[in-house]
Amino acid sequence: RRLGRPCRAPHPDAPADRLGRAWNRVPRERGWRRQSRWERLFARRDRVFISYRRDHKEVAQRVYESFRERFGRSRLYFDVHSIPPGVNFRHEIGVALSRCAAVIALVGPDWATRITNHNDPVRLELETARELPWCRIYPVLFHEAEMPKESELPPSLAWFSDLNGSLLDLHWAYDKQVTKLIKNVRSYARTIQTQE
Repeated sequence: RRLGRPCRAPHPDAPADRLGRAWNRVPRERGWRRQSRWERLFARRDRVFISYRRDHKEVAQRVYESFRERFGRSRLYFDVHSIPPGVNFRHEIGVALSRCAAVIALVGPDWATRITNHNDPVRLELETARELPWCRIYPVLFHEAEMPKESELPPSLAWFSDLNGSLLDLHWAYDKQVTKLIKNVRSYARTIQTQE
């Protein structure tokens, strides 16, 4: 009987063949069964989440297009294209972030003015991402914005001011800077896949 290909993150209790390789199976009450294609796909954390404010939709769209050229649309989460109408926003954000290795947090001028609002979508996205140990957050500053100070942030986001931000010039240096950012994100996403 031919077994399926071994996955990178086999179940810790999965049976092994005579060569000691654990196969992509999941437990059930009687015996074991192979993971379906959709189960393996859902378990991967190789997507990129783009977090932005509606005021900066044009900038977010440009960054999305740049990432799409390297990652492909299926590995990006951009709410305008990814959230279907009528779904629960909080639930959808939580599910999406659980499948992401990185969050691109676009920070423009006056970014922190609404962050103290408990219902702020950007705040919800960052707080949810922070709870996921594998998810790395990349602050990206544009339009001469600066990293917000700790005093400008709610206690649940005080850690955000300590992150190292990346500058993004939307004019002459854009291609060089966004390419560097994409390389860093791709390298980290590959590291996550190797560890799983």
